[in-house]
Amino acid sequence: MAERFNDVFLPCAPHTSITTHVERLRNEIIFGLCERPGTVFLDTLLELLHLPCFLEQRYQHLRLASIIKKNIGLGTSCLATVVTALGILEKYGRNLLKKEKPPYWECVKFQNVVFKTAVDCVQGTRDILKLLGYTRTTHDGLSIANEAELDNEHIASVTLDLSMAKMELEEFIKGKHPYPKQMAFCQSLPEHFQIPTLQENEVKSHADATGVLPKQKQNGGFAVFPIVKPTIEQTVCDTCGSVAVTGCEDCEKTFCVNCDERIHHHNVLRHHQHKLFTPPLHPSCLKPQVTTATCDAQPLQAPSTWICQACTLCNVMPTVLCKACSRPRQSGKPPQDIPPEVNVPKTGSMSKWTCGSCTLENDASTLVCLVCERPNEQTLPAHAQHVRKNATTTEMPMMKVDVKEQDVKATHEICEVQEDKFWDRERADSEAVINILRDGEAEDLSAEEVICATSTASPLTVPWLCKGGLNELLETLVVMVETQHKYIWRPSIQEARHAWIMCEGALEDAVAHCVMDRRRKMKHLQRFGDYFESGVHSNLQQTGGDAELALVELQREIISPFAERVWQDEPHNILPPGECERQMRHLLAFYDLPSWGRAMLACKVLNHVPGTDVSDVVRAVRSCTDIVAAVRYLNKECLVCSDTYPVHKMVNIIFCECGVCESCYKSHFSCIIKEKNIADLDCPICPAPTINSEENLTNLFSLLDTQFRTFVDADVYELFQSKVRDRALMMMPNFRWCANNCPNGILHDGQQLKMLCPHCNKRTCSKCKKPWEKQHEGLTCEEFTKWKHENDPEYQAAGLAAYLAENGIDCPKCKYRYALAKGGCMHFTCKQCKHAFCCCCNNAFLHEEACHAVRGGNCQGKGLHAHHPRTCLYFLRDWDVEQLQRLLKDEDVPFNTQPPRGAHHTGRCHVMEQKDDPNGFRDEECGREVPDYQAGLCTNHYKEYLVSLITRESLDPVALYLVKDATLELQRNDLALPPQKPNESQEDYLLRLKHMIQEKIPLKGRDENK
Repeated sequence: MAERFNDVFLPCAPHTSITTHVERLRNEIIFGLCERPGTVFLDTLLELLHLPCFLEQRYQHLRLASIIKKNIGLGTSCLATVVTALGILEKYGRNLLKKEKPPYWECVKFQNVVFKTAVDCVQGTRDILKLLGYTRTTHDGLSIANEAELDNEHIASVTLDLSMAKMELEEFIKGKHPYPKQMAFCQSLPEHFQIPTLQENEVKSHADATGVLPKQKQNGGFAVFPIVKPTIEQTVCDTCGSVAVTGCEDCEKTFCVNCDERIHHHNVLRHHQHKLFTPPLHPSCLKPQVTTATCDAQPLQAPSTWICQACTLCNVMPTVLCKACSRPRQSGKPPQDIPPEVNVPKTGSMSKWTCGSCTLENDASTLVCLVCERPNEQTLPAHAQHVRKNATTTEMPMMKVDVKEQDVKATHEICEVQEDKFWDRERADSEAVINILRDGEAEDLSAEEVICATSTASPLTVPWLCKGGLNELLETLVVMVETQHKYIWRPSIQEARHAWIMCEGALEDAVAHCVMDRRRKMKHLQRFGDYFESGVHSNLQQTGGDAELALVELQREIISPFAERVWQDEPHNILPPGECERQMRHLLAFYDLPSWGRAMLACKVLNHVPGTDVSDVVRAVRSCTDIVAAVRYLNKECLVCSDTYPVHKMVNIIFCECGVCESCYKSHFSCIIKEKNIADLDCPICPAPTINSEENLTNLFSLLDTQFRTFVDADVYELFQSKVRDRALMMMPNFRWCANNCPNGILHDGQQLKMLCPHCNKRTCSKCKKPWEKQHEGLTCEEFTKWKHENDPEYQAAGLAAYLAENGIDCPKCKYRYALAKGGCMHFTCKQCKHAFCCCCNNAFLHEEACHAVRGGNCQGKGLHAHHPRTCLYFLRDWDVEQLQRLLKDEDVPFNTQPPRGAHHTGRCHVMEQKDDPNGFRDEECGREVPDYQAGLCTNHYKEYLVSLITRESLDPVALYLVKDATLELQRNDLALPPQKPNESQEDYLLRLKHMIQEKIPLKGRDENK
């Protein structure tokens, strides 16, 4: 039986056993690298290479196929260049694992000659450096971000991947790879690169023995030399990481050819003893020499000299390093200054010089061409100029061809046309890519998804991706991972998308990346605990491949018992019984106490005040430093309910700083907000606040708003805000309440009488504050009232009670109208704004101190009182009905003595009054008996009716005054009573008093008293 394995039949073995064997060998090498970084574990690497497993199973961090495919542009030297770069990177990893690290180990310079020519030319090497820990980017390279964060196990794992990749490529080049078809990606190399076979190896061995090469194979006009890797002992150079050929007993290190020449050419080190591992080969023999030739071309001869690009010195070909500047033969121009041997011409009259290679005009101060980096030939020594002129012939001898001037010109024209076509194609391709990206952006596709879809061998279109093609592609990738690798886990769609983007749309590479990435996450998570593999896979699937979230879920299962105990219903403030030290440790473990001393103080307080909540005690000891202060903190008395509470459970009233408990605070202010006016907000302990202006009252509401939001219920807080809003509206002069049994108000235009309520969609008169009727249109309020008295049958049926209701009480402060009578007590308090005033003359009721402040000390009143004019019902209600009727008759003012026709008469007064109630005020009918000839009203309300007529007609009751009435009027207004003159009659004296009253105390209209 055999198992299909990448088109190669391998011995059948259970997948789990192969995986376990691979992991065992890798762990063995990783452990060895951590202990002995300089050791090459050749036998273990060969055993790992010969295991019947997939190519990606041998690696955890590298993708060898992707690296080779990215560097196909290097040409025929692709594999050799990649091998050299991997060797140097392996050396970097071994240096990081050493306890005594070499100098400058923490940084990698991109301008380093060896790194630039051997490592940085290979794509993907910088990513490998980041895997090794060089994650911080500097201005000239990479460096270690933090030495303390270096993970030796991870670095050893990456170094193992580098060693494995290097050995795998070397074995493939020699034709000794156990599974060559796993390296099928190398078939994409250029056609003239041939994988060496056994016959070619034999030819090469013959050439090494005899020094004579057979006749070259011809391939389309090119002479091709196959790449042959010499069979040598796998010893690593301690300097660059490539294959070592010598060992120095004095330095105790191994070197390759280049490193040995560079280090031991100094006079001090030339006497060192060397041990040759295998005959050294020149690097040029590892590279194919390609040149144009005919079928009869002769073998090319290697050049005998080479010119240093740094100092332009001509060196003999066998030497690797320049004899003058000690730089390698193939290194480029150094960034430092030109050596002092170069003779710089004086720039007197010449300001520029023309490069002989690219014809660019350069400044005279520059010694090297800015484009081709060739030196100025005028500055070279004579022998160097001669060698440079013949350098092409010496290094790469060509056939002599008779070239004519016309052919050269035609060649230049063809090149220009080809160059124009090339840039046109590049421009068209760029515009096509931009258009595709814009189409993808319009369909909510990322740029990475669009690029990956269009860069594959069979490009995918953006509309296909938008119609569900992307999800179908990712599902296919998931199925490929399951079917090809027979794993028990299933990658998530997020992992598949990430792998597909990282592999630039290549599905096979994405499958390998998915597997490698999942193994890396598995290994990362298993470092934090002994988790079951199935559980790790399940959490990774649920979290979309996010290792950090998966770790949180895995740890959640472990700490769930502790979390249940922490968040259980039973509070932690129950101290365990036992000695004091155990209780203190419990307090320090579950409460944020700053020190052991505070924990000891908490234990003492708990023993002194048993039954106290532990959290209250902890807050007390944080604020207090001794037991007396802590006990006082816990026993703060509420002056309202006389209970004791901790200080942090007491509320300091913001306008007086009196402290009450939260329950008393809530009940007191909730009662005021619900049942009283918000202007009556006061402290339940002291008489504060004392408000003497509307501005101070507004500021008080702003301060209380913050406390009410915290301590009162939400519905009570909303009621408080609505009352504050209504109070602010009532203070506006153009605000009127709706008169249609609607609780809303209106801001009206002062030029119009008719107002429309947006809530009930009914109209109100802004002046008389009555519901608007169509008969009011075009009439003044007085004319409309007169018309209604004469023509409205409902009004006449209601009698004078309707008249009193329409001419009810208007609050002079908030303009709110009450359809109530004025009979009874003249002291009226507005329910809306709590303004106390006389319901007849509208003068305010004030206390003694406030009245003195308003009148400037000219007040003799005591307590709560008001200053009424002589026309107020407050005084005229003491007159008889006959006196009031006489005053109206003398001025020819008509009045009613009988109820209107059609009015409902029951013998009781139907006028509405505001009466006191234990729960506040209530509105109800008067209910008193109605005498005859009083128009269907009781005596009090009939007097009110007569006084309203006197006030409306501005009649002065002084005409009916007696001497005693005039004397009282003068005394009420703080005027001295003039004595009666001798021989002055009583009538003359009374007349003189009346004239004095009318002169000194003139009457004011009702509106002037507001």
